[in-house]
Amino acid sequence: MKGRPAQSKSDVRRQWECPVCGKRTKTPGNVVTMPCDCLAKGDPPRTVWMRLCEANRCPPSESGG
Repeated sequence: MKGRPAQSKSDVRRQWECPVCGKRTKTPGNVVTMPCDCLAKGDPPRTVWMRLCEANRCPPSESGG
């Protein structure tokens, strides 16, 4: 068939960003926390948790009554 390949409209991957180093990564939808290893080898070693980058979502449609 000709034309553009069909893409899924529902991408369930989550995008994470580290607040310290700025590293970005994508994970499946079932991952709820994401540690970054940017300060793991520091003195003292620390765990930095990545922030979830929410995409702009459409507001729920209101039924006109």
